[in-house]
Amino acid sequence: MNSTTGTTQDFLAEIAPFDRLSPDALTRLVASIQLLRYRMGQPIVVKEKMPAQISVLYHGQARLLGYDPNSQLPITLQRLEPGAILGWVSLIRGVACETAIASTEAICLTIPATQFLALLAQNQEFAAYFSEQPALIEVFDLLSNDLRDRADSNLILKKAGVDDLKQLTLKALSRSVVQNLNGRKSQEPGLDSAHLWFVSGGKPATDLPVGQRYNREQPLRSAENLRLVGLDAALFTTPAFTPTEPIIDAPTLQAPDAEIPLLLNIRQNWIRNGKAAKKSNIPTFLVKVTLRKWWLASKCWRNI
Repeated sequence: MNSTTGTTQDFLAEIAPFDRLSPDALTRLVASIQLLRYRMGQPIVVKEKMPAQISVLYHGQARLLGYDPNSQLPITLQRLEPGAILGWVSLIRGVACETAIASTEAICLTIPATQFLALLAQNQEFAAYFSEQPALIEVFDLLSNDLRDRADSNLILKKAGVDDLKQLTLKALSRSVVQNLNGRKSQEPGLDSAHLWFVSGGKPATDLPVGQRYNREQPLRSAENLRLVGLDAALFTTPAFTPTEPIIDAPTLQAPDAEIPLLLNIRQNWIRNGKAAKKSNIPTFLVKVTLRKWWLASKCWRNI
């Protein structure tokens, strides 16, 4: 074992969940690791592409980015230090969702995605670390998707005591839980009503749209594994509107029938006035323009 391999193995042995691997398994893993250097500002993972590898930040710093659902401008969700693992949540969810860029020159230990997935299948304790915890970007994505089209999104932020989606995500993360459902087994009874459950991903790719709220009545395919993330339901409730002054119904506005000309009368007036215009040598197009404006105004008045 050369010095680089020895240093790499010692480094991983102190990082969860690699510290759960046996010495032999860790040695085999380290043998396949490649060190990659990233320049400042260079992407390590991008949300537009499923990662081909897992990257463990070994040296330097990076930034985990989210994108504002309205402006699509990047938001720094977290500053990453050595030991941070990138790419895993995209592979677990089956959805490319992570963007991270090097904020200094950085070096990452990279593990091929195929080997990472094989390790998950072979080591239940190692796999549980990833399958049983929500990721920051995962919660951000689910909140972004749910709040994007809600008219009361600002009220939700205000009630939670936060100013923006990033702060809401950080607050929600500590209260979030994960459930993994398997269509071959009876569904877990742990979907409590204290959480709103969202479809976060699945393997194979689920028929249920990622980001939608989970319908407990919808059966799973026999071979489907579904990853659900439960977000604190209290975050999504807004206070009911309580008026401080009495509210009365506004009077209905309706014009008298005599003042609303019928379409037939409009047509007759149009023809009659058009003929009169010809006799009086008034340019016909001026009459038509005037009558057209009057007809449109009458039609609008009738629809009030």
